[in-house]
Amino acid sequence: MKKVLFALLAIVMIATVSFGQTTGNTTIKMTLTLDKYIEVVPGPLDWDLGITNHFWASEWAMASSPSWDLAYANCGFTATVSGENPASEHKPRFAMPEVGPHASGFDTLPTQFMIAFTTNGVSDVMGPLGFLAAEAFPFSKNYTEAPHNGQVGLMMTAWVNHTFGTNPDLPTIRQTLINPGFSIRDSADAGIYTCSMVVTLTAL
Repeated sequence: MKKVLFALLAIVMIATVSFGQTTGNTTIKMTLTLDKYIEVVPGPLDWDLGITNHFWASEWAMASSPSWDLAYANCGFTATVSGENPASEHKPRFAMPEVGPHASGFDTLPTQFMIAFTTNGVSDVMGPLGFLAAEAFPFSKNYTEAPHNGQVGLMMTAWVNHTFGTNPDLPTIRQTLINPGFSIRDSADAGIYTCSMVVTLTAL
């Protein structure tokens, strides 16, 4: 009888002393990279600055563009603005070809811009003084914070044939005076002057 009890006690001890596990867990950490994406509104966008005003001895214009929803972006970006005109100067400066038997090329008008990109409700202008003469283009600026709602807005103001601000690259305005000493470069013919810009956004 003692042998039987001893054997049963040994079985109970073996059953209750176990070195195995009956449950366990681990953590799976997952990562997904959302790709950078920029989509710019199809162009061209048209902007008519209207008709010049006569002031003292020049014809000049100042106009502000519409507020364009320029692009969707989910990342910071570099904005690069370049330009061209009919005179192939590779600048966004207003120009028009002279016409008639005595024509001698193109009339160009000094042109300055204030260009503001809006992201996250904040407008940030390009250029150290807030405006850029056409001679400064192409011009680039980094906008490092992602537009958290995706929207990139653009608005600009242009001053044409105007002495707004001080810029050593700004050429002399075209005059409207009776002056027999004027050369063909001192006066600009009446007509429609044009230029264009290309705005490129590149993900940072």
